[in-house]
Amino acid sequence: MQKNNFLHLPAFQSRNYRLYLMGQGLSLMGTWITRVATVWLTYHLTQSPLLLGLLSFANQLPSFVLVPFAGILVDRWNHGQTLIITQALSMLQSLALAVLAITGIIRFWHIIKFVLHFKSNLEVILSDNSQLLC
Repeated sequence: MQKNNFLHLPAFQSRNYRLYLMGQGLSLMGTWITRVATVWLTYHLTQSPLLLGLLSFANQLPSFVLVPFAGILVDRWNHGQTLIITQALSMLQSLALAVLAITGIIRFWHIIKFVLHFKSNLEVILSDNSQLLC
């Protein structure tokens, strides 16, 4: 019985693509963990469905504002450096949110500000990722 090994697919023959795919997978896991944590933390702090809705709105707002411009800006920047900088910023933002939550200093407005910055950074990452694959 022959084992079906996905590494025989043409795309996985490229070491760079495998590295990119693994890094992207880790990044997306971190993004979703952060999104779930912000929703849970908001509800834990406020017990308000209305503020959860406000958080969801704040989460989508950067997409509406930045998507038309992010692609244009990313085309003018070095894609590798942009990816490294934006990923590092995302990590630092998540770390700052964790520190505020662990110390008990966090308030709802911190979460809203975090979500706006994090999502803005994410839009640049997504625009840059599509350029890296071309």
